[in-house]
Amino acid sequence: MADEFNLTDAVSGQTNAGGLQNPSQGQNWNNPWGGPGQPYPGGYPAPGPGQQFPQGGQQFPQGGQQFPQGGQQFPQGGQQFPQGGQQYPGGFPPAGAGGYPGFPGFPAPGQQYPGAPVPGQPDPKTAGQTGPTPSAPFPSAPAGPLNLPYTLPMPPGIMPGLVLTIQGVVSNNCKRWTIDFKNGNDIVFHFNPRFDEHPSVLVRNSMLQGRWGAEEREATKFPFQKGQAFTLKIFVEAEIYRVAVNNENLFQYKHRNRDFQLTKAVVISGDITLNAATVGMM
Repeated sequence: MADEFNLTDAVSGQTNAGGLQNPSQGQNWNNPWGGPGQPYPGGYPAPGPGQQFPQGGQQFPQGGQQFPQGGQQFPQGGQQFPQGGQQYPGGFPPAGAGGYPGFPGFPAPGQQYPGAPVPGQPDPKTAGQTGPTPSAPFPSAPAGPLNLPYTLPMPPGIMPGLVLTIQGVVSNNCKRWTIDFKNGNDIVFHFNPRFDEHPSVLVRNSMLQGRWGAEEREATKFPFQKGQAFTLKIFVEAEIYRVAVNNENLFQYKHRNRDFQLTKAVVISGDITLNAATVGMM
């Protein structure tokens, strides 16, 4: 009989009130994803709240949880489709299609992100600056040994963060040698190791408008030895020059001239063999 009461159906919960189920697959046609305590499509036993599917530890697809295959996310709120990593409509806009209000979209293939500098053209953020920038090439001396006096040109000038590195060997008969940072005829920083004074001394000074200032001679040590190689670094900082030899800080020298962009040359001379002179950034 069509309306015959079936005790088995009543016990198993397959009634119109709870949603008809496919007895061959265990699927609830009114709610194909099932719910807590109901069968999952494909006949999996339904997990209760806080439980997991019996394969792979996948989670029940509710409340932003994951699909039971591949770990893909449920297609809501800009999450991803469960196939191919594609994006759900309403999520991130496709490349080249603009973006959310106030945010640019991803550039299409072959296009640049808004505001990015164009290769081979000046960066608009640094256009017009007179000092060197991290993207600007710094001059370096050719492979040594180099003839002295040697002038290392600094076309863009100097700036805080710049580092001059000098590698050389002190001559066996060395008396003095010098490094001069020059602004036209002015010497804004003069570094002069002297073996011909006793004891040997590191003299620092500036010559501005044709006049030498007061010498500075204090240092933690005199680091040079005749016939010995050395590596010297001069760090240009906002308030000082800082000098280190063989990785040991020796002294600081306060700026007496702040026309950094006009300090366009470093001159190295004296009784040393100059093997290399390079400029970079800290």
